[in-house]
Amino acid sequence: MDFHLDLTTSWTVKFAAATAGGWTFDRAKGVCWLDVNRIEQLIRRDLAATNVGGAVGTYRFGLDITDAPAGFDADELRDYVSHRRSIKTLISVGQLPWPEIRHLDAKAQFTMFQACALGAVERVVAMKRRPRDFDAAAFRRAVSESVLGLACEHCTVPA
Repeated sequence: MDFHLDLTTSWTVKFAAATAGGWTFDRAKGVCWLDVNRIEQLIRRDLAATNVGGAVGTYRFGLDITDAPAGFDADELRDYVSHRRSIKTLISVGQLPWPEIRHLDAKAQFTMFQACALGAVERVVAMKRRPRDFDAAAFRRAVSESVLGLACEHCTVPA
């Protein structure tokens, strides 16, 4: 199964990884320590050999890190889950509210990411209209093992 992590952020979210390229910002306003590209690579590697049935070839996890006070309220995407039959793709969205995570350390942000990703998996498993040729138990097991098997030190940017 192919995996993609689709990131949506508001302009107020600042990633620590951007400082490696020389970009500077006021860390007192909050920092996202997650290395989203590395997380996607690790999960993609783990799920590459996973087969959950002929109806699903791709799982897209939409991660929203947004700031409602800055005008980016993503309530319409809250708990969004979909199966795109024509392209054999499952989509599930998880949200990390920027005001809640902006001042947390890397470990706490990573823990919240894991909970968010696992919640998205549970929404897929609980879909009322799941694909016919879809092994929900194998999907849950594979994605959960991958997400829980991630190590914080490999998925966050050092301070």
